[in-house]
Amino acid sequence: LSYEENDHREADVNNQQSFNVTASPDDEGNQHKESTSTTDQETDQQNRKERDKSHVHNADSSHFSKSHCSSDVGKKSKTKTLVKKHKQSPKERKNSVLKSRESSRKVSSRECDKRFSQLPILKKHLRNHAKEKSFSCKRCDKSFKHLFDFNRHMRTHTGEKPFICKECNTGFIQMSDLKRHMRHHTGEKPFPCKECQKSFFQPSDLQRHMRIHTGEKPYCCKECDRRFSHISHIKAHVKTHSGEKPFACKECDKAFCLPSYLKRHMRSHTGERPFSCEQCDKRFSRLCHVTRHMRTHR
Repeated sequence: LSYEENDHREADVNNQQSFNVTASPDDEGNQHKESTSTTDQETDQQNRKERDKSHVHNADSSHFSKSHCSSDVGKKSKTKTLVKKHKQSPKERKNSVLKSRESSRKVSSRECDKRFSQLPILKKHLRNHAKEKSFSCKRCDKSFKHLFDFNRHMRTHTGEKPFICKECNTGFIQMSDLKRHMRHHTGEKPFPCKECQKSFFQPSDLQRHMRIHTGEKPYCCKECDRRFSHISHIKAHVKTHSGEKPFACKECDKAFCLPSYLKRHMRSHTGERPFSCEQCDKRFSRLCHVTRHMRTHR
């Protein structure tokens, strides 16, 4: 029995080995299929990644090319603009600036073609077209288009002088009068005569002086057709026709048609001689006397 059992055992072992041998090709096939399917999946994933990368690369390259082109176009346009501005003359540049300002203006006048950037400026401009003057003085018959001019006029009635000189405490109605007055303290004479070496504090003095060189006499007397270079001269002359002499001397019985004449006369009572000769020490009460005296030194 033991011998038969051994034979049976050996047969079972052989059968088992043969079974293992026959079963191994299937297992290898299954393993090969599994490895093949795994490799296919990895290949698909790699292909997808490569497609995504190529898509991103193409998008980036196209975006870069577009931005690069647009930047090139922008640079070229800026260069053309700069070259064009460089070639412009100063007058053309000024006109281009004025045109750009004109285009930026928003509100326009109905009366004319002018345009303005702000509404208050337009309202102020429209008063120039209006026939009536908005601001009327109740103390006199004068009217004004602008409030600033009206307020300045009212100071002539109230006596208000808000602009004070720091040197002599003299008050003035408007700032321009104070600025003109300050030149007397500083000695500044910014308006020179082109014909001679004289200079003046204000343009009206220069204009009056120029009539000496040109011989112009714009003021004419209506009574005798006599002409004068200064308005003060014609005012004094007109009063010779009427006989009016409102400025009387307190020291004597004389009267004068202008305050300047009275002031000049008062020097005969006070002995004041404000005009001196530059060549010698002589002094005179009137400027015309100095001019006449200077001829003796020639």
